[in-house]
Amino acid sequence: MNTPALSPKMDIRKSGKRFPPQKRDEITDIAKGIGILLVVALHCGIGFMAGVDMPLFFFISGFFAPTLAKCPFAEGLKRKSVDLLKPTFLYVIFFGVFAFILCRLPEVNTALLQLREINVIRILSRAAEIPKTRFFEWLTPVRVFYDTMTSWPSQPLASPLWFAPALWAGFVLWFVFRPVFEWYKQSSRNKIIVIAALIFLYYSAVNGGIPIDINNRLAGWLARAVYAFCFIGFGHIVYRHRDFLLYGKGQWILWVLALGALYWKKRYFHHFPGIDIITMFFETKIRPRSFLIAFCGIALVFLVSRYAAMIRPVKQALIHIGKESFHIMAIHFVFIWLFWWIFILAVPDISPYRDTVPIKWLVFLFAVTMSLISVGICRFLEKTAGKKRAIHVGKTLPSSMGLSEKS
Repeated sequence: MNTPALSPKMDIRKSGKRFPPQKRDEITDIAKGIGILLVVALHCGIGFMAGVDMPLFFFISGFFAPTLAKCPFAEGLKRKSVDLLKPTFLYVIFFGVFAFILCRLPEVNTALLQLREINVIRILSRAAEIPKTRFFEWLTPVRVFYDTMTSWPSQPLASPLWFAPALWAGFVLWFVFRPVFEWYKQSSRNKIIVIAALIFLYYSAVNGGIPIDINNRLAGWLARAVYAFCFIGFGHIVYRHRDFLLYGKGQWILWVLALGALYWKKRYFHHFPGIDIITMFFETKIRPRSFLIAFCGIALVFLVSRYAAMIRPVKQALIHIGKESFHIMAIHFVFIWLFWWIFILAVPDISPYRDTVPIKWLVFLFAVTMSLISVGICRFLEKTAGKKRAIHVGKTLPSSMGLSEKS
């Protein structure tokens, strides 16, 4: 039975009736697609907009915060745990099994030692070698849960997953302080106070840093949680004015910020000063302009997303990448490592090629392509298993009833 179309003037929020899910926000999916491509590019040594990728994802997460505004704390915490922590722990377990296999392959540790000469790889692969250990030593509760939640995942090649526990912790703080965002709406003075408080928290978080000392993990966890919470809060605030900024008279704001990002890239063409962009690490104090640079980069991504939506093939490709951004974030580093491992096996001395632009772009294309293929295979197997299960229990698949894809 087809659901009759609702009148545009009908306020379905006040009707008290269940209504069909809203259409996905294409611009947001495109921005997520661009964001994950920036992440992969950075990890391949192509830092076109370094320092913008993680703030962008935290900022976009704030767009969906209003859907949790009326959700009880326990229910909201459960939803975010299922969305963020459950797949993260499954991936960490997978990487533990993968490490057990990896350490028994030839030239693996030699490849890791070579890769540590690359700056980005050194950040993400802290271990100089993968020791041969018993199977379950990779799957201890400390490795799987404690390290993942309080610091970086200790499994080899799993470091990019740090963002999910940080985002979860940011949402925990958002659930605690969400009455503040209701208070924000009441007057202009309240808006100024809340925005100023978020900026203050931003600098307190980044200047607190993420201590690498395992004995001081609480401070690092709190810093990342506050950092994520700040961008979630700003995303929640800005989303109210999204149409005004993208399509209305506020477009000039996006253009000014985007031009600022391009200026900063032109000024430091090869790389940004680390003191301005490393807002999630522990090495130094952060200059005030780091906050402006992050928002300039976010504005540039959304401006590009708006015009990318006008080119159908580009739009479809970026939307697909954006929808799978979590999984690409989780596994792309495996394929970066795989490329270099195969390259090292074929060419023992990689030093003449390691920093060349063509090789970096080749690694980037390989990592993105293989990540998408892997996710596509998993989606196909999942769909096939779902069909068999539906036939077995004698039920009809949701897709055959004309329901929209799950957001």
